[in-house]
Amino acid sequence: EVTPEFEKAMEAYEKAGIDSDYYENIATIYLKKGDVQQFHACYEKAISVTEDTSREYYEYGTSCMFETKEYARAIPLLEKAVELCEELDDKYIYMADIATCYYMLGEDDKAKKAAEQAVDWMEQYLEEAGCTEEEYMSYRRAVAARVANKAWVLMALGKKEEAIKIFNDMANMQKCRQCKYQGCFESKLYLGRYYEREGDIEKAIAFYEETLQFNPQNQEAKISLEQLKQ
Repeated sequence: EVTPEFEKAMEAYEKAGIDSDYYENIATIYLKKGDVQQFHACYEKAISVTEDTSREYYEYGTSCMFETKEYARAIPLLEKAVELCEELDDKYIYMADIATCYYMLGEDDKAKKAAEQAVDWMEQYLEEAGCTEEEYMSYRRAVAARVANKAWVLMALGKKEEAIKIFNDMANMQKCRQCKYQGCFESKLYLGRYYEREGDIEKAIAFYEETLQFNPQNQEAKISLEQLKQ
């Protein structure tokens, strides 16, 4: 539903100035209004006005993953982010998301290949940074994101039991520093995504509904439930 608050938000962002953040915020508003075409148009404009194009391709790619569930559309955007990126830890994150997209599309061979590349980059990063995987994973500002990336890489490598254990354990992990939710909605969201991929629609719906109990605004869970209940 489009409320007056959306229109006020549009006006506020316009007054704040035109930059990539502006277009990202406007894209989110258009998506809330159900205008997917304008959502994509805004992200394309964001790419055109930013100096950090690698990050912007990544933001656009992950928005296609998490906001509209357009995995096929996300892959070339994430690949472009990888191509333009120089930091190994970021390349690992981007490639982990590519592996996730291929996994969700049922392209298991491509998912495995992407996951293997992600693992290679992570090993190189840890060696150069002089830290352990445990130290990397414990960074409180992004505990859930980093642990989830590892789980999806494991999933793409065919290590499903290890990945599912991580998703379940996320519910009891230390909260990310900026987390405002009472529970880890990502734990339920990723389990819903897994069961959707496996074709267990009943379980997928149950986990997506639990996701919305913790985070009522989660776009991926909303879209997933709409699609699965049709």
